[in-house]
Amino acid sequence: MAPSNSHDGGESPNTDVRINGAALIVEDNIIIAMDVQSGLAALGADPVHLAIDMAKANQILDDHEITVVILDVNLGRETSIPLADRLESEGIPFVFSTGYGEGEPVLKRFTNAAILSKPFNHASLRDAIARVLGQGRN
Repeated sequence: MAPSNSHDGGESPNTDVRINGAALIVEDNIIIAMDVQSGLAALGADPVHLAIDMAKANQILDDHEITVVILDVNLGRETSIPLADRLESEGIPFVFSTGYGEGEPVLKRFTNAAILSKPFNHASLRDAIARVLGQGRN
């Protein structure tokens, strides 16, 4: 993956991050999804669910207890913003994964979410997870 684009300005990686429970990746690019899945599994997420569209993501949320979600903003013909609204209303922590960067205006209203700019590495993913789960110094 690419150099770190951490949301918190590049502090050293937080190595004490742990995901206790299931994670959901909403991503339409299978290569990116597999890499994120590897990163989440390394942090303890079990299982790691994958959805390539909003319908599948909502089904997984209906059927499983999810600890944290990684959301690609642009899912081809749809965006994940309605899902972000649902996650926020249900109190499920989430991280946006986007090629548009932190400057995307619609993302700014989700103040409890972290934003990862693509491409990102596992250290940046770990730091974003720490931030939304309230772990470590993030």
